[in-house]
Amino acid sequence: MEHTLLNQNDIQKRIPHRFENLLLDTCKILEPGVGEGALHITENDPLNRQIFIWKPTPNTEALLTTISMEIMALLSIATTGAIKEGENAFFAAISNFKRQGYFNTKKSITSKARRASDKGGFLMYKGELITDTGSASGDVLAFYTDKNVDNSDDAKKVDVPSKTQSTAIPTPTSKTPSMFLCDNVVDKTDSSVTIEYTYPADHPLTKGHFPDRPIMMGVMQWLMLEDAAYAAAVAHGLTDNNILSGDATIIKSDGTLICDMKRVSIETWHNAGGHNDGAATLSAKRIAFRSMVSPLDTLYLKFDFSRE
Repeated sequence: MEHTLLNQNDIQKRIPHRFENLLLDTCKILEPGVGEGALHITENDPLNRQIFIWKPTPNTEALLTTISMEIMALLSIATTGAIKEGENAFFAAISNFKRQGYFNTKKSITSKARRASDKGGFLMYKGELITDTGSASGDVLAFYTDKNVDNSDDAKKVDVPSKTQSTAIPTPTSKTPSMFLCDNVVDKTDSSVTIEYTYPADHPLTKGHFPDRPIMMGVMQWLMLEDAAYAAAVAHGLTDNNILSGDATIIKSDGTLICDMKRVSIETWHNAGGHNDGAATLSAKRIAFRSMVSPLDTLYLKFDFSRE
């Protein structure tokens, strides 16, 4: 059976609103809705994709955990076909995520995706990410809509979390400062932490998501939870390696519900010998994206957790 091989220019034509930081180099379409992708982030990457790298140890370079699902999501779109003019593809949810090891970026990263269902305009894809040092799997729920659609008036409103303090958490040396999404810890109890983050207007990822209407990537909202888990470890004095598990919500300063995350387990490292400070998701049952985040929006993430 003859396969269709797409290079990066071909992929950009199919996904025109992701022209910056595109996390696919090639895509092999095995059949409609089924494909394999390849990615290699070079030292002087022309698309500045080094931003997606963190260093778990002084001698290890790895892909940020949450970005693995962005790769699978982009591959899913590319295998489906070109996005129609005037439309954008959005991701409604990520589910059943599991990770093992780290995703080595010094060699090529392989991804796989296949469409599992198409119901009521929502497409479900199952994906895998494979490297020589680790792997991940998960499901992505996507839909296509008019790029000018604005459902902000219909967004669910909830109570804004309490703000009892303002304690800055230094960026861990394991990743670039623009990818640490925690400005301050604003509240904490023995089993929770609430952080605050304002999405900068000049953040490097606003260029490619979407150029005509910049919004925060869904996987960046998930990354905010990883940073909240790290902040919890620092704020609660949890040293060495810990696993924090629980649920989280992200709420905009006006009370708009942005995202809810269920049954997420995150590894944290704080003053752990031989391992840089930071955090990485082990598993997530479901992450649902409810509303869009624009530059200069201030967000509050509350993480209710238990320590395993």
